[in-house]
Amino acid sequence: MLNINWYIIKPVELLIHGIAGTLKLFAYSIQVKMIYKEKLKYLFFIILFLFNCDLFAANPKFDLRLTNRNYISSNEGYFDIVIKHTNPGQSDFLYAGAEYVIILNTDFQTEHLNYIYAIDTATYGTERIPLNYIGGLSKNSDTLKLIQGDSILTGNEPVISSTSGTLVARIRFYNPDLYSNSCLLEEQFSWKTVPPGVFTKVYFRNNGETNLINNSFSTFSTYDLCVGSFCCLEAPLHPPVRISPENNSTHSAPVTLQWQKGFPVNYSAHLQIAEDSAFSNILFDSSFTLPDGNENVSVTLALLITPGDYYWRVKQGGIPPQGAYNEPWKFSIMPGSITLNLTVIPEGLYRFNQFDFEYKAYLRNADAPFELVDSFNVSSSDSLFENTLIFRNALPGRYYIVVSTPGCVETWSKEGGEYIEGGGVLNEYDFTLDDSQAFYENLILVRNKYCIYSGDVNQDQNIDLFDVLSVYYNSNNFKTTDSHTDLTGDNITDLSDILIAENNSKKFVISRSPVPTNQNLVSSGHQLLKSP
Repeated sequence: MLNINWYIIKPVELLIHGIAGTLKLFAYSIQVKMIYKEKLKYLFFIILFLFNCDLFAANPKFDLRLTNRNYISSNEGYFDIVIKHTNPGQSDFLYAGAEYVIILNTDFQTEHLNYIYAIDTATYGTERIPLNYIGGLSKNSDTLKLIQGDSILTGNEPVISSTSGTLVARIRFYNPDLYSNSCLLEEQFSWKTVPPGVFTKVYFRNNGETNLINNSFSTFSTYDLCVGSFCCLEAPLHPPVRISPENNSTHSAPVTLQWQKGFPVNYSAHLQIAEDSAFSNILFDSSFTLPDGNENVSVTLALLITPGDYYWRVKQGGIPPQGAYNEPWKFSIMPGSITLNLTVIPEGLYRFNQFDFEYKAYLRNADAPFELVDSFNVSSSDSLFENTLIFRNALPGRYYIVVSTPGCVETWSKEGGEYIEGGGVLNEYDFTLDDSQAFYENLILVRNKYCIYSGDVNQDQNIDLFDVLSVYYNSNNFKTTDSHTDLTGDNITDLSDILIAENNSKKFVISRSPVPTNQNLVSSGHQLLKSP
Protein backbone atom coordinates (compact mmCIF):
# COMPACT_ATOMS: atom_id res chain seq x y z
CA MET A 1 0.00 0.00 0.00
CA LEU A 2 1.22 3.49 -0.82
CA ASN A 3 2.11 5.56 2.16
CA ILE A 4 0.67 9.10 1.88
CA ASN A 5 1.56 11.99 4.17
CA TRP A 6 -1.95 13.44 4.63
CA TYR A 7 -0.73 16.28 6.74
CA ILE A 8 0.48 18.09 3.67
CA ILE A 9 -2.41 17.17 1.31
CA LYS A 10 -4.80 19.83 2.69
CA PRO A 11 -2.77 22.87 1.60
CA VAL A 12 -2.10 21.21 -1.73
CA GLU A 13 -5.81 20.52 -2.11
CA LEU A 14 -6.53 24.19 -1.57
CA LEU A 15 -4.02 24.91 -4.29
CA ILE A 16 -5.89 22.55 -6.60
CA HIS A 17 -9.17 24.27 -5.86
CA GLY A 18 -7.56 27.47 -6.94
CA ILE A 19 -6.35 25.83 -10.12
CA ALA A 20 -9.78 24.34 -10.66
CA GLY A 21 -11.35 27.80 -10.32
CA THR A 22 -9.04 29.13 -12.92
CA LEU A 23 -9.86 26.23 -15.17
CA LYS A 24 -13.54 26.88 -14.57
CA LEU A 25 -13.23 30.40 -15.84
CA PHE A 26 -11.22 29.14 -18.75
CA ALA A 27 -13.83 26.48 -19.46
CA TYR A 28 -16.58 29.05 -19.50
CA SER A 29 -14.61 31.18 -21.86
CA ILE A 30 -14.42 28.36 -24.38
CA GLN A 31 -17.87 27.05 -23.47
CA VAL A 32 -16.78 23.59 -22.30
CA LYS A 33 -19.51 21.44 -20.83
CA MET A 34 -19.68 20.92 -17.04
CA ILE A 35 -18.94 17.20 -17.21
CA TYR A 36 -15.56 17.84 -18.80
CA LYS A 37 -14.73 20.37 -16.08
CA GLU A 38 -15.48 17.77 -13.38
CA LYS A 39 -13.41 15.12 -15.13
CA LEU A 40 -10.52 17.59 -15.49
CA LYS A 41 -10.62 18.32 -11.75
CA TYR A 42 -10.64 14.59 -10.97
CA LEU A 43 -7.66 14.06 -13.29
CA PHE A 44 -5.62 16.73 -11.45
CA PHE A 45 -6.40 15.05 -8.15
CA ILE A 46 -5.06 11.70 -9.43
CA ILE A 47 -1.88 13.42 -10.67
CA LEU A 48 -1.45 15.04 -7.24
CA PHE A 49 -1.92 11.65 -5.55
CA LEU A 50 0.81 10.01 -7.63
CA PHE A 51 3.12 13.00 -7.19
CA ASN A 52 2.66 12.88 -3.42
CA CYS A 53 3.51 9.16 -3.28
CA ASP A 54 6.90 9.69 -4.95
CA LEU A 55 8.04 12.89 -3.26
CA PHE A 56 6.70 12.49 0.23
CA ALA A 57 6.80 8.76 0.86
CA ALA A 58 8.96 8.05 3.96
CA ASN A 59 11.36 5.85 1.99
CA PRO A 60 14.90 7.34 2.21
CA LYS A 61 17.27 6.77 -0.64
CA PHE A 62 20.96 6.27 -0.06
CA ASP A 63 24.28 5.81 -1.77
CA LEU A 64 26.51 3.20 -0.12
CA ARG A 65 30.13 3.60 -1.08
CA LEU A 66 33.50 1.96 -0.71
CA THR A 67 35.62 5.08 -0.81
CA ASN A 68 38.65 7.01 0.49
CA ARG A 69 41.07 4.22 -0.38
CA ASN A 70 44.66 4.87 0.53
CA TYR A 71 47.84 2.82 0.40
CA ILE A 72 50.26 3.62 3.20
CA SER A 73 52.86 1.11 2.07
CA SER A 74 53.35 -1.40 -0.70
CA ASN A 75 51.55 -4.08 1.29
CA GLU A 76 49.12 -2.09 3.43
CA GLY A 77 46.10 0.12 2.82
CA TYR A 78 42.63 1.06 3.97
CA PHE A 79 39.24 2.11 2.65
CA ASP A 80 36.07 3.57 4.15
CA ILE A 81 32.47 2.43 4.08
CA VAL A 82 30.36 5.59 3.80
CA ILE A 83 26.56 5.88 3.53
CA LYS A 84 24.91 9.06 2.26
CA HIS A 85 21.25 10.14 2.32
CA THR A 86 20.32 11.13 -1.25
CA ASN A 87 16.70 12.40 -0.91
CA PRO A 88 16.92 14.65 2.15
CA GLY A 89 13.92 16.77 1.07
CA GLN A 90 11.63 13.94 2.12
CA SER A 91 12.67 13.44 5.77
CA ASP A 92 15.60 12.41 7.95
CA PHE A 93 17.20 9.04 7.28
CA LEU A 94 16.97 7.30 10.67
CA TYR A 95 19.54 4.47 10.55
CA ALA A 96 18.27 1.28 12.23
CA GLY A 97 21.20 -1.05 11.52
CA ALA A 98 22.84 -2.90 8.65
CA GLU A 99 24.84 -5.87 7.48
CA TYR A 100 27.60 -5.14 4.98
CA VAL A 101 28.90 -7.82 2.62
CA ILE A 102 31.85 -7.11 0.29
CA ILE A 103 33.22 -9.36 -2.43
CA LEU A 104 36.97 -9.45 -3.19
CA ASN A 105 37.15 -9.84 -6.94
CA THR A 106 39.76 -12.54 -7.52
CA ASP A 107 39.69 -11.92 -11.28
CA PHE A 108 41.91 -8.96 -10.42
CA GLN A 109 44.00 -10.21 -7.52
CA THR A 110 44.02 -13.74 -6.20
CA GLU A 111 46.46 -12.71 -3.45
CA HIS A 112 43.56 -10.91 -1.77
CA LEU A 113 42.68 -14.25 -0.23
CA ASN A 114 45.84 -13.86 1.88
CA TYR A 115 45.05 -10.35 3.05
CA ILE A 116 44.26 -9.63 6.69
CA TYR A 117 41.41 -7.20 7.29
CA ALA A 118 40.51 -5.34 10.46
CA ILE A 119 38.26 -2.49 11.59
CA ASP A 120 40.05 0.71 12.52
CA THR A 121 38.24 2.00 15.62
CA ALA A 122 39.69 5.51 15.46
CA THR A 123 37.20 8.33 14.84
CA TYR A 124 37.51 10.27 11.59
CA GLY A 125 35.46 13.46 11.51
CA THR A 126 32.20 14.09 13.31
CA GLU A 127 29.78 12.25 11.00
CA ARG A 128 30.08 8.64 12.10
CA ILE A 129 27.72 5.90 13.18
CA PRO A 130 28.56 5.16 16.84
CA LEU A 131 31.06 2.33 17.11
CA ASN A 132 28.83 0.18 19.30
CA TYR A 133 26.29 -0.05 16.45
CA ILE A 134 28.92 -1.62 14.19
CA GLY A 135 29.70 -5.28 14.82
CA GLY A 136 32.63 -7.54 14.04
CA LEU A 137 34.37 -8.09 10.71
CA SER A 138 34.94 -11.59 9.31
CA LYS A 139 36.41 -12.98 6.10
CA ASN A 140 35.43 -16.24 4.44
CA SER A 141 37.38 -16.90 1.25
CA ASP A 142 36.58 -13.94 -1.03
CA THR A 143 33.78 -12.51 1.16
CA LEU A 144 34.05 -9.82 3.82
CA LYS A 145 31.15 -9.49 6.24
CA LEU A 146 30.59 -6.62 8.67
CA ILE A 147 27.72 -7.54 11.00
CA GLN A 148 25.36 -5.32 12.93
CA GLY A 149 26.38 -4.28 16.44
CA ASP A 150 24.13 -3.33 19.32
CA SER A 151 20.40 -3.05 18.60
CA ILE A 152 19.37 0.54 17.96
CA LEU A 153 16.42 1.52 20.13
CA THR A 154 13.67 3.83 18.94
CA GLY A 155 14.68 7.40 19.59
CA ASN A 156 18.42 6.63 19.41
CA GLU A 157 18.72 6.22 15.65
CA PRO A 158 21.74 7.95 14.06
CA VAL A 159 20.73 10.43 11.36
CA ILE A 160 22.53 9.73 8.09
CA SER A 161 24.22 12.77 6.58
CA SER A 162 22.97 14.16 3.29
CA THR A 163 26.08 16.31 2.73
CA SER A 164 29.37 14.51 3.22
CA GLY A 165 27.85 11.17 4.15
CA THR A 166 28.23 9.20 7.38
CA LEU A 167 31.21 6.94 8.05
CA VAL A 168 30.25 3.36 8.83
CA ALA A 169 33.76 1.94 9.31
CA ARG A 170 37.34 2.23 8.12
CA ILE A 171 38.74 -1.12 7.01
CA ARG A 172 42.50 -1.68 7.10
CA PHE A 173 44.14 -4.47 5.13
CA TYR A 174 47.63 -5.82 4.56
CA ASN A 175 49.29 -8.86 3.07
CA PRO A 176 52.30 -10.22 4.99
CA ASP A 177 53.17 -12.42 1.98
CA LEU A 178 53.91 -9.52 -0.36
CA TYR A 179 57.34 -8.55 0.95
CA SER A 180 59.11 -10.48 -1.79
CA ASN A 181 56.80 -9.11 -4.50
CA SER A 182 57.46 -5.57 -3.28
CA CYS A 183 54.16 -4.08 -4.42
CA LEU A 184 50.40 -4.11 -3.93
CA LEU A 185 48.75 -5.56 -7.02
CA GLU A 186 45.50 -4.67 -8.80
CA GLU A 187 42.36 -5.25 -6.77
CA GLN A 188 38.63 -4.58 -6.81
CA PHE A 189 35.96 -4.57 -4.14
CA SER A 190 32.24 -4.86 -4.90
CA TRP A 191 29.03 -5.14 -2.90
CA LYS A 192 27.09 -8.34 -2.64
CA THR A 193 23.46 -7.20 -2.85
CA VAL A 194 21.40 -10.31 -3.61
CA PRO A 195 21.14 -13.93 -2.37
CA PRO A 196 22.20 -16.71 -2.23
CA GLY A 197 23.81 -16.55 1.17
CA VAL A 198 24.52 -13.37 3.07
CA PHE A 199 24.18 -10.01 1.33
CA THR A 200 24.18 -6.32 2.14
CA LYS A 201 21.09 -5.12 4.04
CA VAL A 202 20.44 -1.57 5.25
CA TYR A 203 17.53 -0.78 7.58
CA PHE A 204 15.75 2.49 8.36
CA ARG A 205 13.09 3.37 10.92
CA ASN A 206 9.86 5.31 10.27
CA ASN A 207 7.16 5.88 12.86
CA GLY A 208 8.72 3.18 15.04
CA GLU A 209 8.72 0.57 12.25
CA THR A 210 11.95 -0.94 10.91
CA ASN A 211 12.14 -1.45 7.15
CA LEU A 212 14.75 -2.87 4.76
CA ILE A 213 15.93 -0.70 1.88
CA ASN A 214 18.29 -1.45 -0.98
CA ASN A 215 18.72 1.21 -3.60
CA SER A 216 22.24 2.44 -4.52
CA PHE A 217 25.67 0.82 -4.19
CA SER A 218 29.07 1.84 -5.54
CA THR A 219 32.27 -0.17 -5.89
CA PHE A 220 35.85 0.69 -6.63
CA SER A 221 38.98 -0.75 -8.15
CA THR A 222 42.62 0.28 -8.46
CA TYR A 223 42.13 0.12 -12.23
CA ASP A 224 41.85 3.90 -12.38
CA LEU A 225 45.24 4.21 -10.68
CA CYS A 226 47.07 1.96 -13.12
CA VAL A 227 47.36 1.28 -16.83
CA GLY A 228 45.99 -2.10 -17.85
CA SER A 229 44.75 -4.90 -15.64
CA PHE A 230 47.97 -5.14 -13.59
CA CYS A 231 49.89 -2.54 -11.64
CA CYS A 232 52.37 -2.21 -8.83
CA LEU A 233 51.35 0.47 -6.34
CA GLU A 234 54.62 1.78 -4.94
CA ALA A 235 53.05 3.68 -2.09
CA PRO A 236 55.60 5.41 0.18
CA LEU A 237 56.08 3.87 3.59
CA HIS A 238 54.31 5.70 6.39
CA PRO A 239 56.47 7.23 9.14
CA PRO A 240 57.71 4.63 11.62
CA VAL A 241 56.15 4.04 15.02
CA ARG A 242 58.54 5.43 17.62
CA ILE A 243 59.09 3.72 20.96
CA SER A 244 61.67 5.80 22.83
CA PRO A 245 62.41 8.47 23.83
CA GLU A 246 58.77 9.49 24.05
CA ASN A 247 57.69 13.03 23.31
CA ASN A 248 58.56 15.48 26.11
CA SER A 249 60.49 12.84 28.07
CA THR A 250 63.70 13.35 30.06
CA HIS A 251 66.74 11.07 30.00
CA SER A 252 70.32 10.87 31.13
CA ALA A 253 73.05 10.55 28.53
CA PRO A 254 73.64 8.60 26.43
CA VAL A 255 70.14 8.44 24.92
CA THR A 256 69.03 5.47 22.82
CA LEU A 257 66.45 6.11 20.08
CA GLN A 258 64.19 3.19 19.23
CA TRP A 259 61.40 2.67 16.70
CA GLN A 260 59.55 -0.17 14.99
CA LYS A 261 61.07 -1.39 11.78
CA GLY A 262 57.84 -1.61 9.79
CA PHE A 263 59.37 -3.33 6.75
CA PRO A 264 61.59 -6.38 7.19
CA VAL A 265 63.64 -6.52 3.97
CA ASN A 266 66.07 -4.10 2.32
CA TYR A 267 65.43 -1.73 5.21
CA SER A 268 66.81 1.80 5.23
CA ALA A 269 66.08 4.83 7.36
CA HIS A 270 67.07 8.47 7.71
CA LEU A 271 67.40 9.99 11.18
CA GLN A 272 67.65 13.65 12.14
CA ILE A 273 68.22 15.32 15.50
CA ALA A 274 68.03 19.08 15.96
CA GLU A 275 68.05 21.75 18.62
CA ASP A 276 64.73 23.19 17.41
CA SER A 277 61.41 21.75 16.25
CA ALA A 278 61.76 23.39 12.83
CA PHE A 279 65.04 21.50 12.28
CA SER A 280 66.89 24.63 11.24
CA ASN A 281 69.86 23.68 13.42
CA ILE A 282 70.43 19.98 12.75
CA LEU A 283 72.98 18.21 14.96
CA PHE A 284 72.67 14.71 13.54
CA ASP A 285 71.69 13.79 9.97
CA SER A 286 72.39 10.25 8.84
CA SER A 287 71.09 7.49 6.57
CA PHE A 288 71.74 3.82 7.23
CA THR A 289 70.63 0.35 6.18
CA LEU A 290 69.97 -2.66 8.39
CA PRO A 291 69.87 -6.45 7.97
CA ASP A 292 66.58 -8.11 7.11
CA GLY A 293 64.29 -8.94 10.02
CA ASN A 294 61.50 -7.57 12.19
CA GLU A 295 63.56 -6.40 15.17
CA ASN A 296 63.10 -2.84 16.40
CA VAL A 297 65.69 -0.27 15.31
CA SER A 298 67.94 1.13 18.06
CA VAL A 299 70.44 3.99 17.72
CA THR A 300 72.52 5.11 20.72
CA LEU A 301 73.67 8.73 20.68
CA ALA A 302 77.05 8.23 22.35
CA LEU A 303 78.33 11.73 21.56
CA LEU A 304 75.18 13.65 22.52
CA ILE A 305 75.79 14.23 26.23
CA THR A 306 75.24 17.97 26.78
CA PRO A 307 72.17 18.69 28.93
CA GLY A 308 69.36 20.45 27.06
CA ASP A 309 66.32 20.00 24.82
CA TYR A 310 66.50 18.14 21.51
CA TYR A 311 64.09 17.08 18.75
CA TRP A 312 64.15 13.93 16.66
CA ARG A 313 62.38 12.53 13.62
CA VAL A 314 62.90 9.59 11.32
CA LYS A 315 61.67 8.34 7.97
CA GLN A 316 62.06 4.85 6.63
CA GLY A 317 62.50 3.18 3.31
CA GLY A 318 62.88 -0.29 1.88
CA ILE A 319 61.46 -1.79 -1.27
CA PRO A 320 58.84 1.01 -1.60
CA PRO A 321 59.89 4.63 -2.06
CA GLN A 322 61.28 6.51 0.93
CA GLY A 323 58.50 7.68 3.24
CA ALA A 324 57.95 11.00 4.96
CA TYR A 325 59.34 12.15 8.32
CA ASN A 326 57.10 11.83 11.33
CA GLU A 327 56.38 14.92 13.40
CA PRO A 328 59.20 16.14 15.68
CA TRP A 329 59.38 14.66 19.15
CA LYS A 330 61.14 16.47 21.96
CA PHE A 331 63.42 14.85 24.51
CA SER A 332 65.62 16.40 27.19
CA ILE A 333 69.00 15.31 28.45
CA MET A 334 69.45 15.96 32.15
CA PRO A 335 72.82 16.22 33.83
CA GLY A 336 74.09 12.67 33.82
CA SER A 337 75.12 10.52 36.74
CA ILE A 338 78.69 9.37 37.38
CA THR A 339 79.44 6.23 39.37
CA LEU A 340 82.73 6.10 41.25
CA ASN A 341 84.14 3.24 43.28
CA LEU A 342 86.38 5.08 45.76
CA THR A 343 88.87 3.67 48.26
CA VAL A 344 90.21 6.02 50.94
CA ILE A 345 91.49 5.31 54.52
CA PRO A 346 91.96 7.73 57.43
CA GLU A 347 95.35 7.14 59.08
CA GLY A 348 94.09 6.85 62.66
CA LEU A 349 91.46 4.25 61.83
CA TYR A 350 93.88 2.03 59.95
CA ARG A 351 96.48 2.13 62.70
CA PHE A 352 93.98 0.75 65.20
CA ASN A 353 91.98 -1.54 62.89
CA GLN A 354 88.76 0.51 62.88
CA PHE A 355 86.75 1.14 59.70
CA ASP A 356 83.46 2.91 60.55
CA PHE A 357 83.55 6.57 59.56
CA GLU A 358 81.78 9.24 57.51
CA TYR A 359 83.22 11.47 54.84
CA LYS A 360 82.18 13.70 51.95
CA ALA A 361 83.61 13.38 48.45
CA TYR A 362 83.62 16.23 45.92
CA LEU A 363 84.16 16.50 42.19
CA ARG A 364 85.97 19.67 41.12
CA ASN A 365 86.80 20.69 37.58
CA ALA A 366 90.39 19.81 36.71
CA ASP A 367 90.98 23.26 35.21
CA ALA A 368 91.22 26.56 37.07
CA PRO A 369 89.35 27.92 38.90
CA PHE A 370 88.48 24.31 39.89
CA GLU A 371 84.74 24.87 40.39
CA LEU A 372 82.80 22.51 42.59
CA VAL A 373 80.55 20.36 40.35
CA ASP A 374 79.00 17.76 42.64
CA SER A 375 79.35 16.02 46.00
CA PHE A 376 78.32 12.81 47.73
CA ASN A 377 78.01 11.90 51.43
CA VAL A 378 79.43 8.52 52.42
CA SER A 379 78.82 6.48 55.53
CA SER A 380 81.49 3.79 55.33
CA SER A 381 81.52 0.52 57.22
CA ASP A 382 83.44 -1.53 54.69
CA SER A 383 86.48 -3.30 56.10
CA LEU A 384 88.30 -2.60 52.82
CA PHE A 385 87.32 1.09 52.98
CA GLU A 386 85.78 0.78 49.49
CA ASN A 387 82.48 2.53 48.68
CA THR A 388 80.41 3.26 45.59
CA LEU A 389 79.52 6.92 45.06
CA ILE A 390 76.96 8.31 42.59
CA PHE A 391 77.27 11.90 41.38
CA ARG A 392 73.98 12.80 39.71
CA ASN A 393 74.83 16.33 38.61
CA ALA A 394 78.12 15.76 36.84
CA LEU A 395 78.78 14.98 33.20
CA PRO A 396 81.67 12.79 32.04
CA GLY A 397 84.92 14.74 32.16
CA ARG A 398 88.18 15.36 33.98
CA TYR A 399 87.89 16.08 37.69
CA TYR A 400 89.82 16.31 40.93
CA ILE A 401 88.40 13.93 43.55
CA VAL A 402 88.46 15.65 46.93
CA VAL A 403 87.89 13.86 50.25
CA SER A 404 86.94 15.64 53.46
CA THR A 405 86.31 13.87 56.78
CA PRO A 406 86.33 15.09 60.42
CA GLY A 407 89.74 14.81 62.03
CA CYS A 408 91.71 14.57 58.74
CA VAL A 409 93.14 17.12 56.33
CA GLU A 410 91.24 17.56 53.10
CA THR A 411 92.96 15.49 50.40
CA TRP A 412 92.88 15.99 46.60
CA SER A 413 93.54 13.37 43.96
CA LYS A 414 96.71 13.37 41.86
CA GLU A 415 97.84 16.32 39.78
CA GLY A 416 95.94 16.88 36.51
CA GLY A 417 92.76 15.25 37.75
CA GLU A 418 91.16 12.03 36.64
CA TYR A 419 88.93 11.44 33.60
CA ILE A 420 85.62 10.00 34.80
CA GLU A 421 83.15 8.39 32.41
CA GLY A 422 79.36 8.40 32.62
CA GLY A 423 76.65 6.25 31.08
CA GLY A 424 76.69 3.50 33.66
CA VAL A 425 80.48 2.98 33.60
CA LEU A 426 81.88 2.07 37.03
CA ASN A 427 84.92 4.32 37.54
CA GLU A 428 87.64 3.31 40.02
CA TYR A 429 89.94 5.45 42.14
CA ASP A 430 92.10 4.17 45.00
CA PHE A 431 94.01 6.60 47.22
CA THR A 432 95.65 3.71 49.07
CA LEU A 433 97.76 2.32 46.19
CA ASP A 434 100.57 4.87 46.25
CA ASP A 435 101.31 8.33 47.56
CA SER A 436 101.23 9.56 43.94
CA GLN A 437 97.45 9.06 44.04
CA ALA A 438 97.17 12.30 46.06
CA PHE A 439 98.08 15.82 45.00
CA TYR A 440 101.63 16.66 46.16
CA GLU A 441 101.88 13.05 47.42
CA ASN A 442 99.95 14.14 50.48
CA LEU A 443 99.47 10.64 51.99
CA ILE A 444 101.13 8.63 54.77
CA LEU A 445 102.08 4.96 54.53
CA VAL A 446 100.64 2.83 57.32
CA ARG A 447 101.72 -0.81 57.08
CA ASN A 448 100.85 -1.59 53.43
CA LYS A 449 98.31 1.17 52.64
CA TYR A 450 98.61 4.90 51.95
CA CYS A 451 96.24 6.87 54.15
CA ILE A 452 95.05 10.45 54.47
CA TYR A 453 96.59 12.32 57.41
CA SER A 454 94.70 12.37 60.71
CA GLY A 455 94.93 15.17 63.27
CA ASP A 456 93.20 18.21 61.72
CA VAL A 457 90.75 18.56 64.59
CA ASN A 458 89.60 22.14 63.91
CA GLN A 459 89.39 21.54 60.13
CA ASP A 460 91.52 24.52 59.16
CA GLN A 461 93.44 22.25 56.74
CA ASN A 462 96.54 22.39 58.93
CA ILE A 463 97.70 20.03 61.70
CA ASP A 464 99.35 22.20 64.32
CA LEU A 465 99.60 22.93 68.04
CA PHE A 466 95.95 23.97 68.26
CA ASP A 467 94.87 20.52 67.14
CA VAL A 468 97.27 18.80 69.57
CA LEU A 469 95.98 20.89 72.50
CA SER A 470 92.35 20.07 71.58
CA VAL A 471 93.11 16.35 71.59
CA TYR A 472 95.09 16.65 74.83
CA TYR A 473 92.29 18.60 76.55
CA ASN A 474 89.64 16.03 75.57
CA SER A 475 91.84 13.16 76.65
CA ASN A 476 92.24 14.67 80.14
CA ASN A 477 88.45 15.00 80.33
CA PHE A 478 87.98 11.43 79.10
CA LYS A 479 85.97 12.70 76.16
CA THR A 480 84.11 9.84 74.44
CA THR A 481 81.72 11.64 72.11
CA ASP A 482 83.91 14.10 70.18
CA SER A 483 84.64 12.35 66.86
CA HIS A 484 87.04 15.11 65.81
CA THR A 485 89.50 14.29 68.54
CA ASP A 486 88.84 10.54 68.45
CA LEU A 487 91.30 9.98 65.62
CA THR A 488 91.52 6.21 66.09
CA GLY A 489 87.76 5.53 66.01
CA ASP A 490 87.66 3.62 69.30
CA ASN A 491 85.07 6.03 70.79
CA ILE A 492 87.47 7.61 73.29
CA THR A 493 90.05 10.37 73.10
CA ASP A 494 93.25 9.17 74.71
CA LEU A 495 97.02 9.02 74.39
CA SER A 496 96.84 7.23 71.01
CA ASP A 497 95.02 10.21 69.50
CA ILE A 498 97.48 12.66 71.08
CA LEU A 499 100.45 10.86 69.53
CA ILE A 500 98.94 10.88 66.01
CA ALA A 501 98.13 14.60 66.15
CA GLU A 502 101.53 15.48 67.67
CA ASN A 503 103.54 13.48 65.11
CA ASN A 504 101.73 15.08 62.16
CA SER A 505 102.00 18.58 63.62
CA LYS A 506 105.78 18.10 63.80
CA LYS A 507 105.71 17.32 60.04
CA PHE A 508 103.77 20.53 59.38
CA VAL A 509 101.09 18.57 57.51
CA ILE A 510 98.66 20.73 55.58
CA SER A 511 96.10 20.22 52.82
CA ARG A 512 97.64 20.24 49.34
CA SER A 513 95.72 21.33 46.23
CA PRO A 514 96.25 23.06 42.86
CA VAL A 515 94.56 26.19 44.17
CA PRO A 516 97.08 29.00 44.91
CA THR A 517 97.74 29.35 48.63
CA ASN A 518 96.02 32.70 48.99
CA GLN A 519 92.94 31.42 47.13
CA ASN A 520 92.79 27.88 48.52
CA LEU A 521 89.07 27.39 48.94
CA VAL A 522 88.34 24.49 51.21
CA SER A 523 85.38 22.35 50.14
CA SER A 524 83.68 23.13 53.44
CA GLY A 525 83.69 26.81 52.49
CA HIS A 526 86.63 28.02 54.65
CA GLN A 527 89.72 29.70 53.25
CA LEU A 528 93.23 28.48 53.97
CA LEU A 529 95.30 31.40 55.24
CA LYS A 530 98.50 29.60 56.15
CA SER A 531 101.40 29.13 53.77
CA PRO A 532 102.63 25.65 52.85
